[in-house]
Amino acid sequence: MNAAVGKKKRRKFKKRYIAYALVFSYIIMCQACMTMRTSTKKTREYFAKEKTTYIDKTADFGTYKIHYIETGKPDNPTLFFIHGSPGSWDAYKSYLSDTLLLKKYRMIAIDRPGFGYSNYGDAQDLGTQSARIYSLIKKIDNHKPMVLVGHSLGSRLL
Repeated sequence: MNAAVGKKKRRKFKKRYIAYALVFSYIIMCQACMTMRTSTKKTREYFAKEKTTYIDKTADFGTYKIHYIETGKPDNPTLFFIHGSPGSWDAYKSYLSDTLLLKKYRMIAIDRPGFGYSNYGDAQDLGTQSARIYSLIKKIDNHKPMVLVGHSLGSRLL
């Protein structure tokens, strides 16, 4: 009877440490991926493969910067994409290269303030992020209709 109880405790002990090891590994892996940035090289390769012309730009506002990718015709109405948390512009890359959308829209996908290449690590509260995104919208306005598209926390900024 005591041997059975001891065996059960050892199994429980092993399962606990396996669970700890899995959680620890997950945390380490997430930290390695948390920058959520697509390198310039990977961006170039993606759009080359999709045969899509794009602009990779960073708007500088002095104390902060907002990075974005733009596709489509500059004088068309704008689809403006805002990603969730965590994330970056590439959450919308398949839209940015969609042939039907490219014919009708200028599309812009941003790295929200504090994410990707927009002052990474300096994420402000949603009110500040919203004000900064609004500054970018005013700066790049082409005086055509604009549709804001957001998912997750990005939709809270709309």
